[in-house]
Amino acid sequence: MNELEKYRLKNAPPTMYYIPGFFGNEDEKKLVNAIESVPPSKWTVHECYKQEWDVFIIRMDEFPGWRRVARLGRADYCMHNSCGGNRSASRLPEWSMTASFTLNSPGLLDFYYPSKKGFDICNDTDEEERRRRYIGSVWLEPRSLFIFTDVAFDVLWHGMKKEKFDVITDKVFNRPADLPVEARLSVEFATVSEITLTIELVRKDEIRF
Repeated sequence: MNELEKYRLKNAPPTMYYIPGFFGNEDEKKLVNAIESVPPSKWTVHECYKQEWDVFIIRMDEFPGWRRVARLGRADYCMHNSCGGNRSASRLPEWSMTASFTLNSPGLLDFYYPSKKGFDICNDTDEEERRRRYIGSVWLEPRSLFIFTDVAFDVLWHGMKKEKFDVITDKVFNRPADLPVEARLSVEFATVSEITLTIELVRKDEIRF
């Protein structure tokens, strides 16, 4: 993991790594086309996201730029989030790491302190509870790679809210330098066609760049 240190988000909870421009425009188009070409019958559709179990959209050895991440082996499943509903906050202890690729448009991934009573960002209507547990967000640009593990993955919960716009505030860990830092000057971005492709069960000791 030492090779990832230069990508670690300094203002975020430990063990969050963000790599902008991880792959190019053509690779992004291939991924989007591959996702859109998968028949609906191949997906398990949940309220907040879609999962493709076992049958992969793209063979791992054909994944664009996969030479840059070597010996990852076979992921447990591929999941993609697309706009139109909230994405749930969750803690998945059976996995050690999550790697997410963002396609088409930017988006925000929110992080929360855990709750003993349970907390589902998809269905929870208690805004005060949401605000109380909210830690901050990661700004995900198109064609970026976001990796989080250890405390960020094992302890904190994460999810994406149902919003017509993503609002950049002072709680965004990696807020772009060209955007205003004051919350009252927040900038809104439409996320109509946002896709986040998540590959789980990445072994931490096999990350290579």
